[in-house]
Amino acid sequence: MRSGGAYAMSRPTDLPGIQNAVAAAVPVGWPAVSVSVSCSCMDPGSGALTSLPSCLATDLDSCSATSGKAISVTATMAYTALSPLFALPNTTAATYVVRFQ
Repeated sequence: MRSGGAYAMSRPTDLPGIQNAVAAAVPVGWPAVSVSVSCSCMDPGSGALTSLPSCLATDLDSCSATSGKAISVTATMAYTALSPLFALPNTTAATYVVRFQ
């Protein structure tokens, strides 16, 4: 997740690049990872996020000059329990949020 976030800091509109950075960081032999990316404007006072339709430069530029921008990178992968006693969920997800001005 951190690899995708680091990539997003320098290339926030390159969604395939962000997704590839996360997928490339997954250890060999792990299940395939599904990566989704969403963008938001962030209110500087409250920290509240307002979702954008996409992560295109025109959408990111629509945030006001005083608000921050946030990119959320979520990765989901199949979960395989080591023991049947712990086999509750069949998927697991993690989200990493990058905030920038």
